[in-house]
Amino acid sequence: MSSTRLLTLVGLLVAASAVDATPASPLEARASSCNADNLLRRFRDTRYSDGATSFCQTFIDAYTHTTVTVTTVASAIPSVTTTPYSYPSPLLTTSYPDERLSSACSCIDLATKTKTDTTYVPAPTDTALGCWTEGIGGAKALSEKHFNTSMTVEKCASLCTGSAFYGVEYGVECYCGDAVQNGAFRTDVKACDIPCAGNLAQQCGGRSFINIYQVAGSTATLPPATPTQAVYPYAYAGCYAEPASGAKALSTVYQVADMTREMCFYDCYNGGYKFAGLEYGTECWCGNELANGTAHVDDAVCNMPCGGNPAETCGAGNTLQLYVNGVAAS
Repeated sequence: MSSTRLLTLVGLLVAASAVDATPASPLEARASSCNADNLLRRFRDTRYSDGATSFCQTFIDAYTHTTVTVTTVASAIPSVTTTPYSYPSPLLTTSYPDERLSSACSCIDLATKTKTDTTYVPAPTDTALGCWTEGIGGAKALSEKHFNTSMTVEKCASLCTGSAFYGVEYGVECYCGDAVQNGAFRTDVKACDIPCAGNLAQQCGGRSFINIYQVAGSTATLPPATPTQAVYPYAYAGCYAEPASGAKALSTVYQVADMTREMCFYDCYNGGYKFAGLEYGTECWCGNELANGTAHVDDAVCNMPCGGNPAETCGAGNTLQLYVNGVAAS
């Protein structure tokens, strides 16, 4: 054979061997060099092989993983914890470097097992809309009623499945509906001051005031934030000084730090009163007649901003910003 042909054949053999020289993965490299040291021999010992199989399955994560997604409320999502592995006895009686354990585990036969991993996704949360009045003349803001002596916000939500809105009132009442109706409007949160009977840390409305929630995903629209003149038909009647005698012009008072005209109209209208008057920025007075000695003064005297809406005025000190339902003040 000529030297040229011999060199060509040698070159082809070298090239072929180079093509097959793909580097093995670390796991394949360890598996192909299982030298049966003391640890591996112990793993293969029939006395310990079951324990070795169980330990290695988890230690080198020899599972086929599937994932299940669970949507639930955020409070029900378990916290993620990492549990350190432990050396099972009598398989292991001393500690070993992770690399040596991994090498030994890769040299024993492990069954193909499937492990299901759970991924938790927080469910969309309902929206708290705050504290609302009831409707005109005591009509309900939401239509369907439930009663429970262990009422909570969550319990009301479950009772109102399928509704766009739900609300809690008087600590034990739950209402549902697809619309906030009958002239109800958002008011000072302090008016909803009754704890839920089933969870004292939650507020469940007030006396004729309701905490309303909108269900996540609902596209239902809300009524105006404040009522229209047509809902509570009180007309401005003027600015009036309280009687010099110290008596009050009107008989019934409601006071709240976040007072607005609309809140006062609501209180007086639902109480059946002819007059509604505001004073000191935070007081609402109602009555059906003015006390003797009540005197009309210049409108500019009623210049105190309302506690709940500084853009509006709510009377002044000992001076009533007066409104009347249907007729002019006398």
